[in-house]
Amino acid sequence: MASQEGRYYSDISSIEVAFSPEEANRKLDSGYELLKIEIISAEQSPEARRLAFVLGRKKETTTAVSKPAPHPQAESSKEITIPESIPWTQKTEGFAWAFASNKDGSPIEEYKGFVERLKLSPLERDGYRYSISKDGKFLQRVKVEAKK
Repeated sequence: MASQEGRYYSDISSIEVAFSPEEANRKLDSGYELLKIEIISAEQSPEARRLAFVLGRKKETTTAVSKPAPHPQAESSKEITIPESIPWTQKTEGFAWAFASNKDGSPIEEYKGFVERLKLSPLERDGYRYSISKDGKFLQRVKVEAKK
C-alpha cells in the first residue's frame, strides 16, 4: 500500500493543508493543486467537524511538453472560467443541471478544472450560483437574485 501512495505523490514537491475554502482557493491561485478533501471530526462533538483541504505543488519538470510556470500575479488575477460547452438541462425556470463526468465516471476534459473548483465551494457568477451535487455526479446552476 505504501508503494502505491509513494507513486501517487512522487511528482509533488510540497503539501499544504487549508481549513477554509477561501484559504484553499488562495493556494490554488498560487499554483497548488487539490489532492483531496478530508473531514476532521472530534470524537465527542459532531458539531466540531471541519473540512481539511490537502493541496500539493508539483515538482518542476523540464520535459518539452511541460508549460512554463505562470507568473504568480497573473495566476491570482485569472478568473475561474465557466465552460460554455456545458450542456445545461433546464429543470425549472431557475435551475439547470449537467453531468459532471462521462458515463464511465471519467472526467470530461473540457471542464475538469471547473468541476474540481466546485468541489471546494459553490461559485457565484453572472447571476447564477454554480455547485456540484453531494455525490459529485452533477453540476448545478441556480439563478440568484441580485444583491442590493
